[in-house]
Amino acid sequence: MPNLSKIILMGHVGQDPRTPIQDKPEFVTFSLSVTDKWKDKSNGERKENTEWYECITSRNGTSSVVKNYVKKGDALYIEGKPKFSTYQTKSGETKVKISVDITELKMLGSKEQSGSSGTQVQSNDVKQSSDLNDYLDDELPF
Repeated sequence: MPNLSKIILMGHVGQDPRTPIQDKPEFVTFSLSVTDKWKDKSNGERKENTEWYECITSRNGTSSVVKNYVKKGDALYIEGKPKFSTYQTKSGETKVKISVDITELKMLGSKEQSGSSGTQVQSNDVKQSSDLNDYLDDELPF
């Protein structure tokens, strides 16, 4: 039976995309916030929880779109392969970092544009570079 590890996210870009590895321009990263909002049944109080994900694209076509069109605050739909790593905070607490290697991206619009139909980018490049895994192991969260 085949295996599958996939994550689907819809949220807002927390920082403008950047190229952390200077000699590898196809690697582009940015943070994505995903906020859950709910109403507490016991007291009626509205609550929310925001989680942050590091999104990485290592495919030239998707990287080009991200570099040229994605900006802080944009709403995105992302599918990709999750990568998990742990790190120690300054206080010695162990935390888990979740990164997403993007395989599909849909631009849902920016805060300035509401009601946009969106643009979809899908990667047909299935080649995975070991440089991406090295980057994920070395990079600390934002």
